[in-house]
Formats: sequence, C-alpha cells, structure tokens
Amino acid sequence: MRTTQSRPPTEPEPLRSPDQTRTPRRHRRRVRRTEAFTLIELLVVIAILGIIANILIPTLMLQLQKAQAQRIITDFHFFRQNLFEYHTDTGVFPRDRGFGVAPPEMNSYLEGRMRWNQSQAGIWYDWENWVRNNGKPRRPNTGVARGFSVRLDTNKHRMKTLIPMLYPEANLVIRGRKVIFVIEPAG
Repeated sequence: MRTTQSRPPTEPEPLRSPDQTRTPRRHRRRVRRTEAFTLIELLVVIAILGIIANILIPTLMLQLQKAQAQRIITDFHFFRQNLFEYHTDTGVFPRDRGFGVAPPEMNSYLEGRMRWNQSQAGIWYDWENWVRNNGKPRRPNTGVARGFSVRLDTNKHRMKTLIPMLYPEANLVIRGRKVIFVIEPAG
C-alpha cells in the first residue's frame, strides 16, 4: 500500500498592500523607470538652469561694473576735495608722478584711503598736472591742465560709458583706455 506523505500545510501569503502586489516581469521595468529621472527630464532641468544663468550672470556683471564705476567717482570726489585743501595750504599743486602712484606730497591729506594701483581690478589712478612752470599747458590738445585720470584695462571698456552715465555733470575727456576727470581745463 502506498503511503501518502502529507505535506505540511503551507502558510497563507500575508496580505499585501496594492503597491506591494507582485507584478509580472514585463511590467517590472516600468516600475523601476518611474523611480528615477529620465534623461529627458534631466536635460530639461539643465536647459532651464542654463537659461536662468544666461539671464542672471550679465545682470550681476553689470551691477558689479556699476559699483566699480561708482567707486571711481567717489575716489575722484575725495581726491579733488583733498587736492584743493592741499593747494590752499601750500599754494601749489603736487607734481605729476605717473600711473598708479599717489602724489607723496598729499599722503597726509589722503590718509591711505585710496588705492592708486588696483591692477587686480584693471584700474590705475593718476594725478595729471599738465602745466609747465610758465603756467602754459603741456598738452593743450587734451583740453586738460590738471585732472584725475583713470587708466582702464582692456576688458574694462564698458566703464568708459558707465562713468559718464553715472556722473553726467562731470567734465570728462576720454582718450583710448583713459578717462580723465578735468579739474582745471587748459586755456
């Protein structure tokens, strides 16, 4: 006689929530794809970020250049005020020294508040005293006897338009990479 072995009773499968139900293999790939970003979604996000950057970066750069131009104007006002105080005290104007060098005679007046050589920013200041000992201008073609020059690096060409825009009442001479604030006109 044959004996039948009885199989142990199998435990019933635990109840699963609808999202835990078994899916056939052909549908498993779809489930996995919805768990991650697709290439198209990533490309769309990158394109949107690129558009935002193209809008913001030029605006931020313009604001930075406006701030630099405003700083130049503020430095000019400070220098001009102290120049006239020096002239009132001594009766003479300081000698012309060249770009990036403050007139040493005015050190006590300027008190180190101006950086004449800002090479990392592409800006150099210069005091222009273009008057000969006989009182005649050395460079009459410029129209400047005494002035405050700003020499700009080649990538600062926008400053030549920003400074007159921010300070329209200034008497300016623009020559090449130089913007000259006229303190005393020639002739």
